[in-house]
Amino acid sequence: MDIKEGDYVMGMTTEGVVHGMVEHIMNEGGTYGIEGTEYAIESMPPENPAMAVRIYEEEEDGFWEATAYSIGMMYQDAERLDNLQGHTMPDDDMDMEYMSKAETYAPSAAMKSAASRALKWKADGKATGAGTAVGWGRATDIAAGRSMSLSVVKRMYSFFSRHEVDKKGKDFNNRANPSNGRIMWEAWGGDSGFSWSRGIVNKMREKALFNNFGKNYTRSTGMSEIFKDLGVGSMVSWNSSGGRAAGKITRIIRNGTYNVPGTKVSVSGTPEDPAAVIRLYRDGEATDVIVAHKLKTLRAK
Repeated sequence: MDIKEGDYVMGMTTEGVVHGMVEHIMNEGGTYGIEGTEYAIESMPPENPAMAVRIYEEEEDGFWEATAYSIGMMYQDAERLDNLQGHTMPDDDMDMEYMSKAETYAPSAAMKSAASRALKWKADGKATGAGTAVGWGRATDIAAGRSMSLSVVKRMYSFFSRHEVDKKGKDFNNRANPSNGRIMWEAWGGDSGFSWSRGIVNKMREKALFNNFGKNYTRSTGMSEIFKDLGVGSMVSWNSSGGRAAGKITRIIRNGTYNVPGTKVSVSGTPEDPAAVIRLYRDGEATDVIVAHKLKTLRAK
């Protein structure tokens, strides 16, 4: 794979899987994003530099348009595309093509209130270091009541699924001085946004599985597993000697070997059989322990 500036790519980011165009490759090293936040990624040239990717979103007519937002993506997490036209999201593989591309979904009043609350916190200076341009753009769209495509709804559901653990963090319920996790939870529509996006995604999933039933049931069942869409930021669990363990994926290894810090353990990953680097969580809190497992052995938590 040889990705250059100006290429179209698809890959995993802190906001889930996105499509876009590479604006800059950080061959000089450094950090993309705000240092000290979960949205920062460290460039590791020459094998795995960070990239700034201009996000594209699919419009109602099936064509892709550039947004005003850029996001960080690791080189090894990206797949180069010849173009975006006619390219569907990975979780659209469940034969959702029979659905109308023109179908959009309007946010509820509760979602608009939540997003407006987050924007107010930001205006009051309480959101320092919180979120990305994508997240704040989504908040603006929701607060304004703009309808969203199915692909955007799926990205919302992915965000909520990954960040539900933030509810256990300090000051999540402190409205006077909310945590960054709470601010961004509200920015994406809050609890109402989570239930709204989950309902739409589950409905589409059921339609897709029903559409496949009797035609290719085995493939449909497999897609229900792929739908979990594990990636950087996902909370996962796995079998360990002490029972079921849990943690958050911090990195995906698709090309090379990773040595687990402080141990003699290493894990290799390939595009067909990737591995995940995971920060261990205990009782809902992050620890300093880092482990690594094959992605296929993990389950979404």
